[in-house]
Amino acid sequence: MVMDEYYAVKLRSSRLLTTHMKNIIPIPNCSIAASSIMLNVLLSLLLTPPFAIILVSQAALAADKPDYFELAQQQFEKDQFQSAAESSRLAIYSKNNSPAVWLLLARSYQKMGEITASRQTYECVCKHFPNSPEKAIAATELEKLPKIAAVKPNNQLAQPRSSSVKPTESAQPAASPLKDRVYVVPPRFAHAPVSASTVTLVKEVVASVPEQIYKILDQGQVKVFVTPNLIDKFPDAIHATHPTLGTYFSAEFGRAYDRDVYVCERLGAEPGGTELQPPMIPQLIKATTYTMLAHALNSCLELPSNDEQFLRLHRQDIADYDGSDNDLLKLYVQNNQSGASETFAGLASSIMGNDCTLTHKLDRAFPRSRAWIQARVSILAKQKGL
Repeated sequence: MVMDEYYAVKLRSSRLLTTHMKNIIPIPNCSIAASSIMLNVLLSLLLTPPFAIILVSQAALAADKPDYFELAQQQFEKDQFQSAAESSRLAIYSKNNSPAVWLLLARSYQKMGEITASRQTYECVCKHFPNSPEKAIAATELEKLPKIAAVKPNNQLAQPRSSSVKPTESAQPAASPLKDRVYVVPPRFAHAPVSASTVTLVKEVVASVPEQIYKILDQGQVKVFVTPNLIDKFPDAIHATHPTLGTYFSAEFGRAYDRDVYVCERLGAEPGGTELQPPMIPQLIKATTYTMLAHALNSCLELPSNDEQFLRLHRQDIADYDGSDNDLLKLYVQNNQSGASETFAGLASSIMGNDCTLTHKLDRAFPRSRAWIQARVSILAKQKGL
């Protein structure tokens, strides 16, 4: 299904459904994780028959992109910290995976008063760029964060970038339970608001997660945001495209920034535009929610998908794989870190309750990996006192 020069999918029930990418951007497996391109494409195919393949030239989708990192630096120097953060994210999305851009993103969050986001991003720099000069800077800034939080007048932090997100109920304190940390992103571009039925569905998925995993997500302060489309939350990314596939931001089903989960109700109707399709079918929204939560679980547990034991079991499962479902499992049978990360998320979503043809096939193809995830979650939960 993934081709070098062409890629898109059209379902009979919608105008155009382009693919969704897992990690939104080519980053180290840290502060960003999301459903995979193939997972969401395959789910859409499995849950909404029949379908037809439409070939779209990547060259036709590609657009000239500015140097977002340079722009972010300029904005930071002008004290435009929110804009600098947005441009930094776009730079990463556009394949600038340098420690410098991650450090700038962390500093922008810090200046905005987003202490949690800043800390997580600094930690990413330290963990994934250990030999870089930026690592030393990030480690120093991490030490300062509690002091920065403490000296704010009346201990009040600057308004976070998620201030445009409205809770589905009255505002909750930071310690509110996971089931109450489901928020609705207001629409832009004259989009319809997220429907009450979609919010209810996402809340039901969150509440249905097995107790032990629920506690891990709850303790990890995972938040879930339901949005008409990702461009409603990140309007500056309308014209951003995937560096390899050329697919547009609005074609994504959802994302997870570390422990902030985003679930879309609708996909973009045309590449690079703002018009949206009708709401996705409930099964697809449900599957997307499970998968985003699975990536957040990976973050809460300090990326067990990188554990050498898991990687070894993943390789063993691949060696025993008979190739019967290669078209469906192509992304997962990659004998590398990316394949292992995708497999972790797919299997973890299955353990959570994601019940579809794809997860059934993953369970059969990766029995060792699945058993390890279940055991590892239990061990780590006990270590956390859950």
